[in-house]
Amino acid sequence: MKRKQDPEVQEVISMVRLCQAMHTLPQAGGLLDQDALFVYLLERVLLADQKKAELEAARTQAKAQG
Repeated sequence: MKRKQDPEVQEVISMVRLCQAMHTLPQAGGLLDQDALFVYLLERVLLADQKKAELEAARTQAKAQG
């Protein structure tokens, strides 16, 4: 079931993806120099990506077995 995405969530995901693509962070300095909220949201997006990859791998494995 697909839900309509919240615009704020879309913006956070877009910002994280842009940082990944550009290999940079939004502010000067390293990770510890970033805004704490951004670091928290970055972590949440990366955890969601990991969970999605695990679910897709399990689905692929189940299809291969059955």
